[in-house]
Order: sequence, then structure tokens, then C-alpha cells
Amino acid sequence: MRGNGLRRRPTHHPFPLPLAGSAAFRHALRIGPGRYRLTAAVVALAASWTGVTLSVAAEMALLTLIVAAALAVERRAVVPDSVDA
Repeated sequence: MRGNGLRRRPTHHPFPLPLAGSAAFRHALRIGPGRYRLTAAVVALAASWTGVTLSVAAEMALLTLIVAAALAVERRAVVPDSVDA
């Protein structure tokens, strides 16, 4: 729709960059697995098309779910079992 002066165009979303940077930082300092955050960065990059095809609100909701899932899986993987054998 050009009549109202609004134009919809694909934009670059820098959201995956902090996730990838965090994964690299954790790997460099050997302070935990970075694979979950790196995977979340790749999935978040793929999810950027949601904002182009559906809506920005749907993209933000999807990105929130991606980050929450990555952090939950990472926390579960890092916390050792408290049960003694």
C-alpha cells in the first residue's frame, strides 16, 4: 500500500547477534556450553522471516519463546542431579 505512505520491506534483524556473541564468549572462557545459545541464534535468524511475512508482534513472541526455551534447556543441562547414588 503506497497510498498512505507506508511501505513494508524486509529489514535486517540484529537479534541473533547477542546470542551468538554470548555463545562465543562462554566458549572462549570455558564457562559453560554455548551450543544451546548458538542453536537459538540460528533459529532466531530463521524466525526473522516471521516479522516479514506475518507481523512484528508474532516475531517478538516467537523470539521470546526461542530464548526462553534455549535458557531452560541450558539450565537443565548444566544443573547436576542432586540424587546421590
